[in-house]
Amino acid sequence: MSSSESSDTEMIDRKRKKGCPETWKRNERKKARLLGSQYTTKTGKIVSKREVKADCTCKNKCMTKFTMEEKEAVLRALYEKGSKNQQDVYLHGLMECKPVVRKRPNKEAREKLRTASFSYYIRKPLEKQRVCKTAFLNLHSISNSRLQRLNRLFVSQSSPRDLRGTHNNRPHTLQPQVTSKIHHHIESFPRRTSHYSSKEIHYLDSNLNVKTMYNLFVKLHPELTKIVEYEFYLKFFKENFALKFGRPQVDVCGQCEELTTKLKDSNLNDNAKRVAAAELMVHKRRAKKFYSKLKEVTDLCHEREDVGGIVFDYVQNMPLPVIPVQEIFYYRQLWLYGFEIHDLKNDTGHFYTYHEGQAAKGPNEAFFTRMANSYEKEQERLLHLFEEVPTPSASEVEDDDQSLQGDNLETLEYDTRMSKITLPYKQQHGCLALLEKMVRDGRNILD
Repeated sequence: MSSSESSDTEMIDRKRKKGCPETWKRNERKKARLLGSQYTTKTGKIVSKREVKADCTCKNKCMTKFTMEEKEAVLRALYEKGSKNQQDVYLHGLMECKPVVRKRPNKEAREKLRTASFSYYIRKPLEKQRVCKTAFLNLHSISNSRLQRLNRLFVSQSSPRDLRGTHNNRPHTLQPQVTSKIHHHIESFPRRTSHYSSKEIHYLDSNLNVKTMYNLFVKLHPELTKIVEYEFYLKFFKENFALKFGRPQVDVCGQCEELTTKLKDSNLNDNAKRVAAAELMVHKRRAKKFYSKLKEVTDLCHEREDVGGIVFDYVQNMPLPVIPVQEIFYYRQLWLYGFEIHDLKNDTGHFYTYHEGQAAKGPNEAFFTRMANSYEKEQERLLHLFEEVPTPSASEVEDDDQSLQGDNLETLEYDTRMSKITLPYKQQHGCLALLEKMVRDGRNILD
């Protein structure tokens, strides 16, 4: 399997994964630092894990009063705490604060006189062993600055509290007025709500994405171009809105589902999966070309007076009657069919309904008569029609490059003055096949 094929397969199977903050490198560094483990800084510097440092040099030889197992237990007891606040509270419990008994002030440094004296202890299984300051620092593998901070909190009778990241000195923080504009801008886009899912899901238009929305935002607020960057707009969108792009996946393509199921089947061999991946890739390319053609025709309808476009398709069947009675589920219900025709030029739609007792669900000339009566065709010369049709067979599309219009999706060009119709390949089913037959018989479909 070539590298291009493997990349296409990965592109097909790729799905957006939910974020997992626990696996972020930044948070992994924070956790390792809290636990005293080895970690690598943002700049690539390796910080060794916390270990008991060298013995103190005081006259009492405090470090020699502990065995190596007891030293490791002291270090482990500190770094097993779940947060920095718990570690500081634990260290506070090993300290005692007393007022200074005797002062010998220096006339040149009266302002630096200490008001308190501290004693430090280490817990043993049966007692608390008093140690010097150096031994206390080395046994817990902490810095002198951290101990001085705890001393100041002890004197002020304040509980230790981690204040990192809680300051308000943030010159790059956006003002509430700016974030309010971003919020109102995202709220201004129309959305659709799913009707067939267990929970309510909101969808934005399939032609939109966050990058397009950001470009529209800076176009609407040019004064914020250099203030609001795309990364912040994307972060704000993810954190404050639970929106998806596209449409609810209810009326999905059968071939897409079949090929996707094959790719996930563990019983299929690699060759069969390669074939399924290639078919799915070609299938999606055909569908993409169809929708590109639809967008192109829509733009032409707005630019030229002699071009028109119509999209028609059956909608979801609805059983009748719809009442919450248990026996209804076991009876044969009456199906109501819906047929929709959408005018691309005027962006208007026409919806027709009938039940299965009136007609079958298939191409019917009565629909085209209604379409002709509701369509303003005086100025249009070239009419484009779009329809969902059955998937063509291999014999119908063999050696025909123009057949890449999308499986189950077809388009047609019709010259209203010359009564000339153009299909990419001969259709055996669907409304467009009926239209082709009408034109071959010399009939004008809009008369």
